[in-house]
Amino acid sequence: MFSIQVIILTYKNRFHLLEQVIKSLSGNEEIKDVLIVDNGCDYNLKDMLAASFQELKFNIDTLIINEPAGTTKGLSMAFEKINQKNTHVLILDDDNLLQGNIKEAKSMISDNIILNFLREGREPYTSFFKSGKNLKLVNNSFMGFSIISYLRFQSQSINSNKSSIESDYLPYGGTLIPLKVFSKLNINKDFILYHDDIDFFYRCKLNDYKLFITNKCKIIDIDISWHDKKLDLLASIKLNPENTYYAIRNKVYFEKSVKKNDIVFFMNTIAWRTVYFFKFFKRRKTQEYKILTKALNDGLKKKLGQYEK
Repeated sequence: MFSIQVIILTYKNRFHLLEQVIKSLSGNEEIKDVLIVDNGCDYNLKDMLAASFQELKFNIDTLIINEPAGTTKGLSMAFEKINQKNTHVLILDDDNLLQGNIKEAKSMISDNIILNFLREGREPYTSFFKSGKNLKLVNNSFMGFSIISYLRFQSQSINSNKSSIESDYLPYGGTLIPLKVFSKLNINKDFILYHDDIDFFYRCKLNDYKLFITNKCKIIDIDISWHDKKLDLLASIKLNPENTYYAIRNKVYFEKSVKKNDIVFFMNTIAWRTVYFFKFFKRRKTQEYKILTKALNDGLKKKLGQYEK
């Protein structure tokens, strides 16, 4: 038997999304507790929850963060409040609808498996799931680019009938984690935003946990975050320079941390940076290029923490 505590982070004025997510949890008798983290809501979260949910089969508690910070701090504080009576923790974003019943994935739930419920459209997870191929890290890549992988690129088959694939890393949203993981591993709070999930779950894999993605239960995103919009790097920096800085810096930090060959990593770094130097130079976007350069250099220097303009 297993029992689940759900953790949901929310912020600003997103109760209309949060309400739908909470409702989607009904019908899953394994869910015993739900912890909602107020990471900077523009309304009184406790009052809204009390007015909207009187009869539920699970307990709802709240965690108010007085000084809203990034996802890493919010989740770290939430993990300290986990009800130790439960066997698993399910992390959801405040726009992640749970589709289906967790019981359908019961055969895959164990103490050494971390299980992600497939989120259609979230890349690269969806493409690999459709191909039936396990999702592996690209060795010695820089910003996801690898000369060797580029030369070897082959289109993926999309006819797999598999109900699960193994992965080297996972996102937070829609992931079911055995409780005992949190006694061994912690989130790196210095990431602030983005890529901390990949870092955390990759370390879980290195500690002999198996990571899977399954479609036996699914997650539906009912909102589109800024980084899910199909924007090029320049547009992302212009739209949200601080968030883009975190996304780039943390990705480079992680890639450098797990590289296996210094020479190949250096070659990939030079190739990627040369291409993007000319892209930004051609469009005369010097201010945006400064932000990009700072993010790349800070990642390479393994300098984490708050963004400093």
